[in-house]
Amino acid sequence: MTRQQQQDEIAKATAAGVTFGSLPATDLAVLKQQAEPVIAKWSDKIGKAHLSRVRAALK
Repeated sequence: MTRQQQQDEIAKATAAGVTFGSLPATDLAVLKQQAEPVIAKWSDKIGKAHLSRVRAALK
């Protein structure tokens, strides 16, 4: 999904009454830290190169 597609989908959802919230930076950091063991477990299955590309795209 491109950033424009994401923005379009968010706009549609918002127009339909969906509200979006944001996590404080400290909570987001904890969530990311807690996800690392899961990511490590699955990295061999999905491919480390693919995982690296996805992580780079999400930054």
